[in-house]
Amino acid sequence: MKKRFTTFIWLLMAFGIQSQAQDFESATDAVKNMGVGWNLGNTLDANNQTVSDITNDAYWGQQGLDSETCWGQSVTKPALLSMMKNAGFGAIRVPVTWYNHMDANGKVDAAWMKRVHEVVDYVIGNGMYCIINVHHDTGADSYSNGKLTHYAWIKADMDNYNANKERYEYLWKQIAEEFKEYGHELL
Repeated sequence: MKKRFTTFIWLLMAFGIQSQAQDFESATDAVKNMGVGWNLGNTLDANNQTVSDITNDAYWGQQGLDSETCWGQSVTKPALLSMMKNAGFGAIRVPVTWYNHMDANGKVDAAWMKRVHEVVDYVIGNGMYCIINVHHDTGADSYSNGKLTHYAWIKADMDNYNANKERYEYLWKQIAEEFKEYGHELL
């Protein structure tokens, strides 16, 4: 009897896991279903870094919601995403820079997370796929005339990995928590 009960429970669990997995399309299908994509650049990834020293607490959270327009773009509105859908786009990439909206421990400013969420909703509300990422937080440092002008806190080296692993994971946990109710349209 115990063996049958265990087998029954195992089958229920396997069926439950399988039915959850079937709620999401395969990567191949997603790419096909996305069709042509468009990049919402120079908005949520825009930043004006004035402090380049990561050890200075002022490096973190330097900007408010006004960063969206600091590179000359307009504030993103629902009409823009409707226009993209009507033009035939099926996916919108929304690059996001986070460091200028999070504290030294990696906690994202609630107003910034709300704004990112709002833009994601504009995209998904128009029946398109939305791709968000960690954008200008990554890459190589930039210099001008020998002076550090941009510090990327995420770099591809072991020292940086060890120093920032927890902050990076915490960032993605916050993003995942914010969008946990979303389906396969959000990547």
